Amino acid sequence: MDVKKKRILFISIFSVVLLILIISYLNQSESYKKLPEIRVYSVKKTDIAEVIQANGQIQMDKETLIDPGMDGFVEKVYVVEGQKVEEGDPLIKVKNSDTLISLYKEFVTTQNNLKTTEDKYKSYETLYKNKAVSKVEYENIKSEYENLIFILKTTKERIKLMELKGVKFPEKITLTTPSDVVIEAPSSGTVMQIAYKDGEFLSPAKAILKIVDMETPIAVLDCDEIDVNKIKVGQNVVIKSDALGEEEIPGIVYQVGTVSLIKNGISSIEVKVKLTDTKGLFLRPGLTCDGKVLVVEKDNVFVAPLEAIYEEINKMITNKSIVNDTDHNFQVERQRFVLVVEQFGNETYKDFLVGEVKKKIVTTGISNDREIEIPEGLEENDLIIIFSEKVVTAGDKVLYKIPENLEKEE
Repeated sequence: MDVKKKRILFISIFSVVLLILIISYLNQSESYKKLPEIRVYSVKKTDIAEVIQANGQIQMDKETLIDPGMDGFVEKVYVVEGQKVEEGDPLIKVKNSDTLISLYKEFVTTQNNLKTTEDKYKSYETLYKNKAVSKVEYENIKSEYENLIFILKTTKERIKLMELKGVKFPEKITLTTPSDVVIEAPSSGTVMQIAYKDGEFLSPAKAILKIVDMETPIAVLDCDEIDVNKIKVGQNVVIKSDALGEEEIPGIVYQVGTVSLIKNGISSIEVKVKLTDTKGLFLRPGLTCDGKVLVVEKDNVFVAPLEAIYEEINKMITNKSIVNDTDHNFQVERQRFVLVVEQFGNETYKDFLVGEVKKKIVTTGISNDREIEIPEGLEENDLIIIFSEKVVTAGDKVLYKIPENLEKEE
């Protein structure tokens, strides 16, 4: 065969091979074109903190509600809302209180009856010891005496409670003591929520006003009864409020409620947070707020985005001698897993790598609103699937790119 024929044969063979390669590449590219595109996250060790989020309100730790539980005519209101008062300052003057008239009468009458009954009881006690009166007579006078002691004690407690609410009682109470009284501030603070004006009548069931110490702000969070068991006194908290913009206020849990409360149809438990640095901000009582309670922190652990975690439920036969498909013959096993991708040879498509999906069983630990700890099941730089255009399972081929957190490291 001459040189010319050999050259023609070589060119023909080369052209056929090249055509086969081109066709093969085009077919392969066409098949890769149909593969779903995914986004992946490269597993790294990092720090993670578990937090519990809850909504609530800003309040003041020291608040005094002036509600002495009395009626009467409001002759004069001495204060206005927002006014600062000192302990002992007059707040309101009340006249013609039937509550006080009744209380004074009960107090004086009970005192007088007790003195008379006490003398009689002591006399009967001596007579009973000498068998001069019957046991029934002695027990009756004893019961009357003890009942009067109880009534007087209860009456004094009512007076003491009203004094704590600011009612300024006279030094000596008689049946003719006037029912006109001045209610004074039992503590220092800022006056809020005045419920009455001059000339109105008091209702025993309605508070008069509130005195608030504006230097003692706290946050009261309504925590889900499921999460609250993780919250302990002393844990750190971050508080935010729309009224304060992006400012974050630090705090510490100082009280966890013991009783579940129903608010807006939802069962929750109150958690009180002392604000440790208000940063000079003026915090008004009643401001809505959001709180993040730091439950636990872990350093240098593998984490994964929450959206990458899947759960499967398997049923395992626990009694093989019983051929009966009932629930009590099976044990339910729950497993969590992630889908990872590994490069399929050196295959690429455009600016994508071609990969194969694999399934990895994992154990999980603490979590927050974005990530979850993975104590077992993953290795550093594993590429976890966090998004896919289509549903993918183990063994599927996919298209992906090196994630940003791996590119930056490299």
